[in-house]
Amino acid sequence: MWLENHKSVTYRYSDSKTVKEQPAPEYHYKRKIDGFDPVQVLKAIDCYEYQASEHPEYKTSEARNFCQALRKAAISSLAGYDEAAWGIE
Repeated sequence: MWLENHKSVTYRYSDSKTVKEQPAPEYHYKRKIDGFDPVQVLKAIDCYEYQASEHPEYKTSEARNFCQALRKAAISSLAGYDEAAWGIE
């Protein structure tokens, strides 16, 4: 996901030699022990995709597939989701 975001910045700001000439910086994740609220996860996915989707290959990337799966998991964990009717009549 970090690499996809870097590709997007490079594509979006292709006139910037600094971004073009440098590989993606190393990233270290610090785990949050107490978990995340599903709504915050959905908002974070939207934020990430806004930043990472500038380059044409994003639509077929592993990062996009991951975001779709994470979005589905976050939605299904919302309070009341399991109890809601499957369809609307």
